[in-house]
Amino acid sequence: MAFPLARQRTPPEPILRAFKNIQCRDAVLDYDGEPQPERDAAGNEKTVWDRRSKKTDMVTGREVPDETKRVPLLTYMNPRPAQWPQADFIVGNPPFHRQS
Repeated sequence: MAFPLARQRTPPEPILRAFKNIQCRDAVLDYDGEPQPERDAAGNEKTVWDRRSKKTDMVTGREVPDETKRVPLLTYMNPRPAQWPQADFIVGNPPFHRQS
């Protein structure tokens, strides 16, 4: 017995409509303006390891941080805990799990 093929329906594009209730922001920290590079007493920009770049250690042969790969250390103006909106779901990376 042959079954008729179900009609394939393509969802309208875009799948997510502009509901104006989705926010892309830091869930932990609110701050004013854009983060700025932190500076030392002489006015030089402070930097830190980029947390990605590695090199092979010449003695052990293991992968170790490449301290020459640097990025600016950022500072945030008027940092404060984030105020959470009323929400049914919070999606994050890693996903947020509400604790009662």
